[in-house]
Amino acid sequence: MVKIGSDLKPKIIKEVIDKWQTLINTVAEIAEVPSGLIMRLNGKTIEVFLKSQTKDNPYETGEQANLIHGLYCETVIGTQFISCNIQSHS
Repeated sequence: MVKIGSDLKPKIIKEVIDKWQTLINTVAEIAEVPSGLIMRLNGKTIEVFLKSQTKDNPYETGEQANLIHGLYCETVIGTQFISCNIQSHS
């Protein structure tokens, strides 16, 4: 197992990325939310690795934020939850 903050992360192949894209599109549609995201940790930043292709998704692939801001995703990653619904935490 590779730890969350490790630099030893494997390369993600296109077939896996395509499956993840289908997954986040489907989940966003079923949950009726404007965006679904798969985030990637890059040292001291968190990046939008994949975003759902929903109509009003405000995020851009590659968008990054520093990990010092206390973003909701930082908290989720820190507790190692798999998924969450931020609408229930507003």
